[in-house]
Amino acid sequence: MFKLLILPFLIFFFSQSQTNHESIFPLQQDTLQYKTIPFYRDSKDCKNCKVRVHFVYPKILHARTFAVRDSLNKEIRDFMFGSVYTGKETESPEDIFQNMVQEYDTLLKKFPRYPQNIKWYLYRNVKIIHHTSDYISVVMNENVFTGGAHPLSTRFYNSYDNRTGHRLNLNEIIKPGMMDSLLSVSEKIFRSTRSISPDSTLGQAGFWFDNNRFTLNNNFALSSKGLVFYYNPYEIAPYAWGPTQFIIPRDKVKRFLKSPYQ
Repeated sequence: MFKLLILPFLIFFFSQSQTNHESIFPLQQDTLQYKTIPFYRDSKDCKNCKVRVHFVYPKILHARTFAVRDSLNKEIRDFMFGSVYTGKETESPEDIFQNMVQEYDTLLKKFPRYPQNIKWYLYRNVKIIHHTSDYISVVMNENVFTGGAHPLSTRFYNSYDNRTGHRLNLNEIIKPGMMDSLLSVSEKIFRSTRSISPDSTLGQAGFWFDNNRFTLNNNFALSSKGLVFYYNPYEIAPYAWGPTQFIIPRDKVKRFLKSPYQ
């Protein structure tokens, strides 16, 4: 079932379809249902611009409670419809596309020799990656380029209480007194993921943890495989090093989790 819930990330990023359509995906009978809404606009939709906006996101139709439905829809909308530019309010994907077109046109007027082969783009998607009777987990992805030195990709994981819709913090899912032990296990997996030797400090390895002490962030989600954490570019290391994602397998993390999240 897990595979059926996820629209492949590459299909979202590289699909050339220009037609808006909706499809409904039931996750569990009488529990959670959503429809997937794509939005595609490309440079052929405007004059003399090189702008592309591709969105795919779920709209929750039915959840365990109205509070869960409304909370998830608000979180998804806040992410998907957030403005790329400070001070410019946006209420729809179309607003975002038009703002990018205006900014691109402004740039061309100031710099007529700006390379015409450089395309600006904004790709966003939201996926429901796992859910149980106690929680729902989502991932929110963005890849944007608006003429700077390089594109920027970011990813945000969230898990929500499946009764209230409340976004869960890490200390709300971990048993009392177990955080230090969780940190120890997590650091070993982190070091293995980034090929850092046990004898090297995090600072010597090039990472930006305060006082060389490993810390977990709040960018996490409960998944079918375990507890996943994600550090975005610039968060703990230079951009060139890319993001860091690691998973504490379910068999290793279970003893740290409160019973609803095991």
